[in-house]
Amino acid sequence: MAPFGKYLSKQGTVSRPALEEATQAMVVFGGRLGTHLVESGALTLEQLENHLAQYLSVSTPPAEALARPDPKALEVLPRYRVTELKILPFRLEDRTLHVAMRDPRDTALVSALAKETGLRVRPYLLSEVRLFFLLQQHFGVDAATRYQRKPSAAPKKPARKRAAKPPARDEDRERQRQAVGIGGLGAGEEFVDEQTFASMVWTAPKTERLDTPEAPRSEAPAEEPTPPPRRGRQLLPLDQLLVALDRAQDRSEVARHALEIARHHAPMAALFAVRNGLVRLLHARSDFDGERTEATAIPVDATVLSGTVEEDGALLRGAPSPHSLSDKMGRALGRQAVREAAVYPVTLAGRVVNLLYVDNGPEHLDAEGGPALRELCEFVAKAYERIILSRKKTLL
Repeated sequence: MAPFGKYLSKQGTVSRPALEEATQAMVVFGGRLGTHLVESGALTLEQLENHLAQYLSVSTPPAEALARPDPKALEVLPRYRVTELKILPFRLEDRTLHVAMRDPRDTALVSALAKETGLRVRPYLLSEVRLFFLLQQHFGVDAATRYQRKPSAAPKKPARKRAAKPPARDEDRERQRQAVGIGGLGAGEEFVDEQTFASMVWTAPKTERLDTPEAPRSEAPAEEPTPPPRRGRQLLPLDQLLVALDRAQDRSEVARHALEIARHHAPMAALFAVRNGLVRLLHARSDFDGERTEATAIPVDATVLSGTVEEDGALLRGAPSPHSLSDKMGRALGRQAVREAAVYPVTLAGRVVNLLYVDNGPEHLDAEGGPALRELCEFVAKAYERIILSRKKTLL
């Protein structure tokens, strides 16, 4: 069976440039190909689900059943299991549980559900976008912002609003925004309200720490908050980590190896994604105890991402000032008593797609580590390019 991207291309449904753009977004930001095609406006949800059903030779749920799910079906499984399995039980009749899922051909999941519930299970296809929207609606399951907008009936191409004759300064700012992929919402799109935005839906992973003996604590100045205890570091050699990064097969592997490399130069390292004018935490690695990562999305000004960089390649470097980007990133990581932080861009096809955050707690960063971290970001971009090329060959 041909890959779904190749199927869409042969059907003439989606152009090759749209598929390539969706493939790149899938590699860098995660999610599924169809989700990014809907998000970009290349397909509607209805078109995506119809093509998926035809491609996989499976059935989709009746629209009225999804609009008014059976309350008994919704109570068959606890919320944590629905969240874990990413399924929507929507009808229960004659000892048969009708379930919507992303891949109804997953026989292992269907068998496990039948065994767990003691019911016959009939699976149906539902796109990732619609499934996450319904899980949020009926179970309160948090979903990424791309799943928060209610499914629309027709594709919408992004439309940027401009003044009739903006002054040159505004035109420059608009070009900067486009260069880093930051744009206004498309026509008819709605964003979350202020309250929802404050609690955001991107679930940040827990900061990983080393299970190594604790190093002796250093005394902090009396006027500063006591920094969290720091653990001893046991890092793989750089050459091994660079080889692992060069062989990484997906975004998670790239991030894991990149942060291990970064920790050769700074005990706290985190990788953030940049998209649609927002920054969100992807992965973090730390030698420090006591951090509590938060699910948050940070608005970022395009002028920051396209501004003058420091000598070592950092976008920002120094003591995090209140409400600055580095301060907000540190807060998302639960960082305290940070003397100096630095933020380095990962640029792909002329756009900043990731930000690498590093700090050394109450101490200054190693000045010699800056060029190495800048080079690391270049290695990350090359790893993305390699994976994207590989996925394109598979999908197209």
